[in-house]
Amino acid sequence: MGGKLNYQETDYMAKYDQLPWGFVSRMHQKGVGPYLNGKEGFKKYAEKSRNVWLDVAAAFTTLPDTDKYGLESWEWTIQREYLDHMVERASYILECALELEGENLEVRVGWRANEPCGEN
Repeated sequence: MGGKLNYQETDYMAKYDQLPWGFVSRMHQKGVGPYLNGKEGFKKYAEKSRNVWLDVAAAFTTLPDTDKYGLESWEWTIQREYLDHMVERASYILECALELEGENLEVRVGWRANEPCGEN
């Protein structure tokens, strides 16, 4: 699922889990799916979604300059979407880590700003 609705739709939340997945969200039936089973599911999600973000980051060598493009431009929207989706993933990972408190997670969830995006 991609994009944001211009109204608050919550009915699907009773039946589906929504996982941040790059510029879109991955939908699974509630409690079903490879990323929803505790520590091992979290580790799979962190690894796979990190790879998705490495691909996204490789496609965006730079983001549009917000000083040059105003709120009404598609260029501004690209930067907002990029940052919004990155924050959604970071928030989801933090929530999972808090739920798994005390577990030894040992996963790479991000990348350094100066690390080439194609390298792990």
